[in-house]
Amino acid sequence: MRKYVYVMLAVILFIALTAMAACGIGPINKEPPEAGQGKEELKQTSQAKSREVKKAPKKPKADLSGVYPILNGFGLIMGGIVDGLWVNNDEISRQIEGGEKYKLYCNEQYIGQAVGSKPLEQQYISGDKGYRVELEGQNGLNADGYGIIGSWNPLPAMLKTQTTGLEKYQKPVGDVLRKTGFDGRDEGIKEVKKVDLDNDGMEEAIIIATNITEEDMNRNTDGDPGLFQGKYSLVILQRHIDGEELNTVVSQRFNAGQIFQVPFIADVDGDGQMEFLVRTVNVQMVPVEGWASTHDDLYKIKDRDIERKLSIFYHPI
Repeated sequence: MRKYVYVMLAVILFIALTAMAACGIGPINKEPPEAGQGKEELKQTSQAKSREVKKAPKKPKADLSGVYPILNGFGLIMGGIVDGLWVNNDEISRQIEGGEKYKLYCNEQYIGQAVGSKPLEQQYISGDKGYRVELEGQNGLNADGYGIIGSWNPLPAMLKTQTTGLEKYQKPVGDVLRKTGFDGRDEGIKEVKKVDLDNDGMEEAIIIATNITEEDMNRNTDGDPGLFQGKYSLVILQRHIDGEELNTVVSQRFNAGQIFQVPFIADVDGDGQMEFLVRTVNVQMVPVEGWASTHDDLYKIKDRDIERKLSIFYHPI
Protein backbone atom coordinates (compact mmCIF):
# COMPACT_ATOMS: atom_id res chain seq x y z
CA MET A 1 0.00 0.00 0.00
CA ARG A 2 2.77 2.41 0.96
CA LYS A 3 4.57 1.63 -2.29
CA TYR A 4 1.39 2.38 -4.22
CA VAL A 5 1.09 5.81 -2.52
CA TYR A 6 4.68 6.70 -3.47
CA VAL A 7 4.04 5.76 -7.08
CA MET A 8 0.89 7.89 -7.21
CA LEU A 9 2.72 10.89 -5.70
CA ALA A 10 5.45 10.59 -8.34
CA VAL A 11 2.85 10.49 -11.12
CA ILE A 12 1.06 13.55 -9.74
CA LEU A 13 4.35 15.49 -9.48
CA PHE A 14 5.24 14.61 -13.10
CA ILE A 15 1.84 15.78 -14.34
CA ALA A 16 2.17 19.06 -12.41
CA LEU A 17 5.61 19.82 -13.85
CA THR A 18 4.39 19.05 -17.36
CA ALA A 19 1.47 21.43 -16.94
CA MET A 20 3.76 24.21 -15.68
CA ALA A 21 6.00 23.85 -18.72
CA ALA A 22 3.02 23.93 -21.06
CA CYS A 23 1.81 27.18 -19.48
CA GLY A 24 5.19 28.84 -19.78
CA ILE A 25 5.83 28.89 -16.04
CA GLY A 26 9.54 28.81 -15.37
CA PRO A 27 11.78 28.90 -12.35
CA ILE A 28 11.68 31.93 -10.08
CA ASN A 29 14.05 34.78 -11.08
CA LYS A 30 16.32 35.34 -8.11
CA GLU A 31 17.33 38.80 -9.50
CA PRO A 32 14.10 40.80 -9.89
CA PRO A 33 13.99 43.80 -12.23
CA GLU A 34 14.73 47.20 -10.83
CA ALA A 35 11.78 49.10 -9.45
CA GLY A 36 9.52 50.44 -12.18
CA GLN A 37 11.02 48.29 -14.95
CA GLY A 38 8.79 46.16 -17.10
CA LYS A 39 9.75 43.56 -19.68
CA GLU A 40 10.20 46.15 -22.45
CA GLU A 41 12.39 48.34 -20.24
CA LEU A 42 14.53 45.37 -19.31
CA LYS A 43 14.93 44.49 -22.97
CA GLN A 44 16.02 48.05 -23.81
CA THR A 45 18.45 48.10 -20.88
CA SER A 46 19.98 44.84 -22.03
CA GLN A 47 20.34 46.14 -25.58
CA ALA A 48 21.93 49.38 -24.35
CA LYS A 49 24.46 47.47 -22.28
CA SER A 50 25.35 45.33 -25.29
CA ARG A 51 26.08 48.51 -27.26
CA GLU A 52 28.46 49.97 -24.69
CA VAL A 53 31.83 50.75 -26.31
CA LYS A 54 34.89 49.82 -24.37
CA LYS A 55 37.63 52.42 -24.54
CA ALA A 56 41.05 51.32 -25.63
CA PRO A 57 43.30 50.58 -22.66
CA LYS A 58 45.74 53.38 -21.93
CA LYS A 59 49.25 52.56 -23.05
CA PRO A 60 51.87 52.82 -20.30
CA LYS A 61 54.25 55.74 -20.37
CA ALA A 62 57.90 55.08 -21.09
CA ASP A 63 60.51 55.72 -18.42
CA LEU A 64 62.04 58.99 -19.60
CA SER A 65 64.84 59.49 -17.12
CA GLY A 66 67.70 60.77 -19.25
CA VAL A 67 68.06 62.84 -22.43
CA TYR A 68 65.79 62.19 -25.43
CA PRO A 69 66.33 64.62 -28.33
CA ILE A 70 63.90 64.86 -31.25
CA LEU A 71 65.22 65.50 -34.77
CA ASN A 72 63.23 66.70 -37.75
CA GLY A 73 63.78 65.36 -41.26
CA PHE A 74 66.68 67.75 -41.88
CA GLY A 75 68.59 66.46 -38.85
CA LEU A 76 67.80 69.65 -36.91
CA ILE A 77 67.23 69.36 -33.17
CA MET A 78 63.70 70.44 -32.34
CA GLY A 79 64.09 70.02 -28.59
CA GLY A 80 63.13 66.96 -26.61
CA ILE A 81 62.63 65.39 -23.20
CA VAL A 82 65.04 65.59 -20.28
CA ASP A 83 64.09 63.53 -17.23
CA GLY A 84 60.45 63.55 -18.31
CA LEU A 85 60.22 67.30 -19.03
CA TRP A 86 59.92 69.05 -22.40
CA VAL A 87 62.89 71.33 -23.16
CA ASN A 88 63.79 73.50 -26.16
CA ASN A 89 66.54 72.87 -28.70
CA ASP A 90 69.07 75.16 -27.02
CA GLU A 91 68.77 73.47 -23.63
CA ILE A 92 68.84 69.87 -24.84
CA SER A 93 71.72 70.51 -27.26
CA ARG A 94 73.98 71.24 -24.30
CA GLN A 95 73.28 67.74 -22.97
CA ILE A 96 73.82 65.71 -26.15
CA GLU A 97 77.29 64.17 -26.07
CA GLY A 98 77.40 62.57 -29.52
CA GLY A 99 77.41 58.86 -30.31
CA GLU A 100 73.69 58.45 -29.57
CA LYS A 101 71.79 55.96 -31.72
CA TYR A 102 68.73 57.50 -33.36
CA LYS A 103 65.80 55.50 -34.67
CA LEU A 104 64.74 57.05 -37.96
CA TYR A 105 61.23 57.11 -39.42
CA CYS A 106 59.81 58.43 -42.66
CA ASN A 107 56.26 58.27 -44.04
CA GLU A 108 55.09 56.18 -41.07
CA GLN A 109 57.83 53.62 -41.68
CA TYR A 110 60.90 52.70 -39.65
CA ILE A 111 63.89 53.12 -41.96
CA GLY A 112 66.79 52.21 -39.69
CA GLN A 113 69.25 53.50 -37.12
CA ALA A 114 72.03 56.06 -37.35
CA VAL A 115 74.69 57.33 -34.96
CA GLY A 116 74.50 61.06 -34.30
CA SER A 117 77.29 63.58 -33.84
CA LYS A 118 77.56 66.26 -31.21
CA PRO A 119 75.23 69.15 -32.06
CA LEU A 120 76.58 71.54 -34.68
CA GLU A 121 75.47 75.14 -34.31
CA GLN A 122 73.71 76.65 -37.33
CA GLN A 123 73.77 80.41 -37.94
CA TYR A 124 71.18 81.70 -40.39
CA ILE A 125 71.18 84.88 -42.47
CA SER A 126 68.21 86.10 -40.46
CA GLY A 127 70.31 85.97 -37.28
CA ASP A 128 68.47 82.96 -35.89
CA LYS A 129 70.40 80.03 -34.47
CA GLY A 130 69.74 76.31 -34.59
CA TYR A 131 71.45 72.97 -33.98
CA ARG A 132 71.98 70.09 -36.36
CA VAL A 133 73.10 66.50 -35.80
CA GLU A 134 75.09 64.73 -38.49
CA LEU A 135 73.81 61.18 -38.86
CA GLU A 136 76.34 58.52 -39.78
CA GLY A 137 74.84 55.76 -41.88
CA GLN A 138 71.41 57.36 -42.11
CA ASN A 139 69.26 55.63 -44.69
CA GLY A 140 66.65 57.60 -46.61
CA LEU A 141 65.73 60.27 -44.05
CA ASN A 142 64.05 63.20 -45.79
CA ALA A 143 62.00 66.30 -45.01
CA ASP A 144 58.99 64.22 -43.91
CA GLY A 145 60.98 62.14 -41.44
CA TYR A 146 62.13 62.36 -37.83
CA GLY A 147 64.53 60.73 -35.42
CA ILE A 148 64.21 59.73 -31.76
CA ILE A 149 66.32 57.83 -29.25
CA GLY A 150 63.61 56.20 -27.12
CA SER A 151 62.86 52.47 -27.19
CA TRP A 152 59.06 52.88 -27.34
CA ASN A 153 56.91 52.48 -30.46
CA PRO A 154 56.26 55.99 -31.85
CA LEU A 155 53.40 54.72 -34.03
CA PRO A 156 50.85 53.28 -31.56
CA ALA A 157 47.89 53.99 -33.87
CA MET A 158 47.34 53.61 -37.61
CA LEU A 159 47.46 56.81 -39.66
CA LYS A 160 45.22 57.21 -42.71
CA THR A 161 45.83 59.97 -45.26
CA GLN A 162 42.84 60.94 -47.38
CA THR A 163 43.11 63.06 -50.54
CA THR A 164 39.75 62.31 -52.17
CA GLY A 165 36.16 62.31 -50.94
CA LEU A 166 36.83 65.30 -48.69
CA GLU A 167 33.42 66.96 -49.05
CA LYS A 168 32.48 66.28 -45.40
CA TYR A 169 35.36 68.51 -44.29
CA GLN A 170 34.38 71.51 -46.41
CA LYS A 171 32.05 73.01 -43.80
CA PRO A 172 34.63 73.60 -41.02
CA VAL A 173 37.05 75.10 -43.55
CA GLY A 174 34.31 77.25 -45.10
CA ASP A 175 33.22 78.45 -41.64
CA VAL A 176 36.73 79.71 -40.87
CA LEU A 177 37.03 81.43 -44.25
CA ARG A 178 33.71 83.24 -43.89
CA LYS A 179 34.61 84.47 -40.41
CA THR A 180 37.80 86.02 -41.77
CA GLY A 181 36.22 87.75 -44.75
CA PHE A 182 36.72 85.08 -47.41
CA ASP A 183 33.68 83.87 -49.29
CA GLY A 184 34.25 80.23 -48.33
CA ARG A 185 33.35 78.88 -51.77
CA ASP A 186 36.82 77.57 -52.57
CA GLU A 187 37.75 75.42 -49.60
CA GLY A 188 40.89 74.08 -51.28
CA ILE A 189 41.30 71.04 -49.01
CA LYS A 190 44.51 69.24 -49.97
CA GLU A 191 44.45 66.30 -47.60
CA VAL A 192 43.10 65.00 -44.31
CA LYS A 193 45.12 62.88 -41.89
CA LYS A 194 43.06 60.69 -39.56
CA VAL A 195 44.42 58.97 -36.46
CA ASP A 196 43.63 58.44 -32.78
CA LEU A 197 46.01 61.05 -31.39
CA ASP A 198 45.17 60.86 -27.70
CA ASN A 199 44.52 57.12 -27.32
CA ASP A 200 40.85 57.50 -26.37
CA GLY A 201 39.49 55.12 -29.02
CA MET A 202 38.23 57.96 -31.28
CA GLU A 203 39.92 59.15 -34.47
CA GLU A 204 40.84 62.80 -34.87
CA ALA A 205 41.17 64.47 -38.28
CA ILE A 206 43.84 67.01 -39.24
CA ILE A 207 42.53 69.07 -42.17
CA ILE A 208 45.11 70.81 -44.38
CA ALA A 209 43.71 73.39 -46.79
CA THR A 210 45.12 76.10 -49.07
CA ASN A 211 44.24 77.82 -52.33
CA ILE A 212 47.89 78.55 -53.17
CA THR A 213 48.74 76.65 -56.35
CA GLU A 214 51.90 75.65 -58.18
CA GLU A 215 51.04 78.31 -60.73
CA ASP A 216 51.01 80.96 -57.99
CA MET A 217 54.49 79.92 -56.91
CA ASN A 218 55.77 79.86 -60.49
CA ARG A 219 54.48 83.42 -61.06
CA ASN A 220 56.21 84.56 -57.88
CA THR A 221 59.46 85.80 -59.43
CA ASP A 222 60.15 88.87 -57.30
CA GLY A 223 58.49 88.24 -53.94
CA ASP A 224 55.59 90.57 -54.72
CA PRO A 225 53.13 90.20 -51.81
CA GLY A 226 50.32 91.33 -54.10
CA LEU A 227 50.43 87.96 -55.83
CA PHE A 228 49.12 86.32 -52.67
CA GLN A 229 46.17 88.60 -51.96
CA GLY A 230 43.11 86.41 -51.50
CA LYS A 231 45.26 83.39 -50.70
CA TYR A 232 45.04 81.41 -47.50
CA SER A 233 46.42 78.35 -45.73
CA LEU A 234 44.78 76.50 -42.84
CA VAL A 235 45.32 73.57 -40.50
CA ILE A 236 42.23 72.53 -38.54
CA LEU A 237 42.00 69.77 -35.95
CA GLN A 238 38.60 68.07 -35.86
CA ARG A 239 37.61 66.08 -32.77
CA HIS A 240 34.44 64.59 -31.32
CA ILE A 241 34.05 65.12 -27.58
CA ASP A 242 30.94 63.95 -25.70
CA GLY A 243 29.08 63.64 -29.00
CA GLU A 244 30.00 67.18 -30.05
CA GLU A 245 32.09 68.02 -33.12
CA LEU A 246 34.89 70.39 -32.15
CA ASN A 247 36.92 72.13 -34.88
CA THR A 248 40.03 73.99 -33.71
CA VAL A 249 42.20 76.16 -35.94
CA VAL A 250 45.81 75.15 -35.28
CA SER A 251 47.49 77.42 -37.86
CA GLN A 252 46.20 80.00 -40.33
CA ARG A 253 47.61 82.53 -42.80
CA PHE A 254 45.66 84.95 -45.00
CA ASN A 255 46.81 87.13 -47.91
CA ALA A 256 50.31 85.70 -47.57
CA GLY A 257 52.56 83.31 -49.45
CA GLN A 258 52.87 80.72 -46.72
CA ILE A 259 51.80 77.11 -46.91
CA PHE A 260 51.39 74.46 -44.22
CA GLN A 261 52.49 70.85 -44.20
CA VAL A 262 52.10 68.07 -41.63
CA PRO A 263 55.25 65.99 -42.21
CA PHE A 264 54.75 63.51 -39.39
CA ILE A 265 52.45 62.36 -36.60
CA ALA A 266 54.11 60.26 -33.91
CA ASP A 267 54.48 59.60 -30.20
CA VAL A 268 57.81 61.32 -29.70
CA ASP A 269 57.65 61.55 -25.90
CA GLY A 270 56.75 57.94 -25.05
CA ASP A 271 53.42 58.56 -23.28
CA GLY A 272 51.28 56.51 -25.70
CA GLN A 273 49.73 59.63 -27.26
CA MET A 274 50.75 61.05 -30.62
CA GLU A 275 52.01 64.55 -31.35
CA PHE A 276 51.84 66.20 -34.78
CA LEU A 277 54.22 68.56 -36.55
CA VAL A 278 52.95 71.59 -38.48
CA ARG A 279 55.52 73.04 -40.87
CA THR A 280 55.08 76.61 -42.14
CA VAL A 281 56.98 77.32 -45.36
CA ASN A 282 57.31 80.91 -46.60
CA VAL A 283 57.29 80.49 -50.37
CA GLN A 284 56.79 84.19 -51.05
CA MET A 285 60.39 85.26 -50.39
CA VAL A 286 62.16 82.36 -52.13
CA PRO A 287 62.94 84.35 -55.33
CA VAL A 288 64.46 87.19 -53.28
CA GLU A 289 66.33 85.34 -50.54
CA GLY A 290 67.05 82.06 -52.29
CA TRP A 291 65.60 79.96 -49.48
CA ALA A 292 62.26 79.33 -47.82
CA SER A 293 62.24 80.36 -44.18
CA THR A 294 60.50 77.64 -42.24
CA HIS A 295 58.86 77.11 -38.86
CA ASP A 296 58.34 73.67 -37.32
CA ASP A 297 55.80 73.56 -34.49
CA LEU A 298 55.06 70.37 -32.56
CA TYR A 299 51.58 70.10 -31.05
CA LYS A 300 49.94 67.82 -28.51
CA ILE A 301 46.31 67.34 -27.46
CA LYS A 302 45.59 67.98 -23.80
CA ASP A 303 41.93 67.49 -22.86
CA ARG A 304 39.99 70.03 -24.96
CA ASP A 305 43.07 72.14 -25.61
CA ILE A 306 46.04 71.90 -27.97
CA GLU A 307 49.51 72.66 -26.63
CA ARG A 308 52.51 73.72 -28.68
CA LYS A 309 55.41 71.81 -27.16
CA LEU A 310 58.34 72.70 -29.42
CA SER A 311 59.07 75.33 -32.06
CA ILE A 312 62.10 76.05 -34.26
CA PHE A 313 62.81 78.48 -37.10
CA TYR A 314 65.33 77.60 -39.80
CA HIS A 315 66.36 77.80 -43.42
CA PRO A 316 66.60 74.36 -45.04
CA ILE A 317 70.06 73.75 -46.46
